[in-house]
Amino acid sequence: GTTPTTLRGAGTEFDSLREYVVGDDVRSIDWRSTARRGEVLVRTWRPERDRRVLIIIDSGRLSAARLGDAPRLDAQIEATLLLAALASRAGDRVDVLAMDDAVRAQVRGSAGPVLMTELAEHLTDVEPRLTELDWTLVASLVRTTLSQRALVVVISALDGSAGDATMIRTLAALAREHTVILASALDPELVGEVLQVMQDLAASGMTMVVVTHEMGFAREVGDQLIF
Repeated sequence: GTTPTTLRGAGTEFDSLREYVVGDDVRSIDWRSTARRGEVLVRTWRPERDRRVLIIIDSGRLSAARLGDAPRLDAQIEATLLLAALASRAGDRVDVLAMDDAVRAQVRGSAGPVLMTELAEHLTDVEPRLTELDWTLVASLVRTTLSQRALVVVISALDGSAGDATMIRTLAALAREHTVILASALDPELVGEVLQVMQDLAASGMTMVVVTHEMGFAREVGDQLIF
């Protein structure tokens, strides 16, 4: 059988109380319990489990651009598989949609090895289409798919076109109900243009997670670097 494992540390769900030790964050002190027990106690937390994660892959025009020897869509699918595996292993429920002006593939309600098998089967036949991602459809599907606050990861691209404004409005609206992350596979030859778009997004208040091996780019655009 399987044995549940509890990881204590940084997280958002309360786990337990323990005695204060030098180096603990004083903000974690539980003053009410401290007064009642007569010793300084701190709260410990654990990562949330059983969260909802919705990953949306843009299979439209921007996914056809080539990054090296392969279309951007290949990198987007690889990122989806990695994120889905990590989220599923952490006990989260993962749904995946590949779409442009229509849904081209979807996997819902699966977990563990079954999830990865279904993702591999359903995403294999997804091809880039020379249409724009329908952001109105994105918003509608997010609202009908999710009945509670969730992590929504949109894997698309930034190209500095007028379509970026529609994307920003849509994601900003969704961010009022969910935690929204925009992920993009970056073409090294377009670093300057993409950097400007990302700086504009950051100025609008959007939070972004960027995975890159271009350390100069990361230091220029990032507020926090994680190695």
